[in-house]
Amino acid sequence: MTRPARWLVISGTTLCMSASLAVSGAKRPHGIVPTVIARDLATPVRIEQGRQTFRFDTFGDEAFWGDTLKLHEAIEGAAHGGIGPGLTPRAALAAGLKIDADALPGPVREQLDKGAVNLDDPAVSLALLKLNAVVGLTGIFSSALTLQSIGVQCALCHSTVDDTHPSLCAGAVVPSPGTGCIGRRLDAWANEDLKIGALVALAPDLSAFATLLRVDETAVRSTLRSWGRGRFDAGLMLDARAVNLPLIPSTFRAGGLKLHEWTGWLGTLPHLSADDDRRTNLVQYLLTVQPPIVTATSSQVRARPWRRTG
Repeated sequence: MTRPARWLVISGTTLCMSASLAVSGAKRPHGIVPTVIARDLATPVRIEQGRQTFRFDTFGDEAFWGDTLKLHEAIEGAAHGGIGPGLTPRAALAAGLKIDADALPGPVREQLDKGAVNLDDPAVSLALLKLNAVVGLTGIFSSALTLQSIGVQCALCHSTVDDTHPSLCAGAVVPSPGTGCIGRRLDAWANEDLKIGALVALAPDLSAFATLLRVDETAVRSTLRSWGRGRFDAGLMLDARAVNLPLIPSTFRAGGLKLHEWTGWLGTLPHLSADDDRRTNLVQYLLTVQPPIVTATSSQVRARPWRRTG
């Protein structure tokens, strides 16, 4: 398998459930035995390391999203060394990306509250990436602070933010109930606002998809744009299907199952070796995330269980 094709498969298993284990109640095929997670491994250190893995570990996938697809070039725009108009904060919010308010310096939060930040300037998006404030995305910057690549974490699809600052959606999107656009992280919640297909379609080089699927890039881009909000289909990387798109799942109650990612049955985190501590730490962190009733400023929302279509 060629390197781009290998990354297509690996990135498909990491993008929207790279570190998640689907919740109980999902039907298992024959031969899949639940993994037993030892509770005595749930030390505070392991849980914190798991949270860091869930939120910030790219598992090296910038080699695909940046080096192969060159998605970072579309984000930065021609004015900053990339191509096209660039991704503005307003467009990013409309695509369902979330901003971690806790990662923003106090003066920046104050400017946002006052409407003094230009949400139509791609330079602001780059500044947010430099602050590590875009949930689920990591910008790889050069020593000259130019964007060289982009990596994706589990949190892109499986975290959102609360609605403590509803006005900060800037009219770009009406978020799912109980969630917002710029706020405090809600880990393990499915990002039901995320238009992951539209974001990937921004990438200037989709030839890796096109070659694998034996279609042209226009067809790939059209398929990606058709996904809509809150849906992801790694099947595009395998058979170019664009029907019965699965909903992005929440990752609550992760312990004890070998399920992960879209609707596939690929084993538990196959891109991590058996002795990789990130696997255990990640699951231990997800076990600490409580799903039932989450109190938000505008409503009380019962977390949706894992489900799929098709």
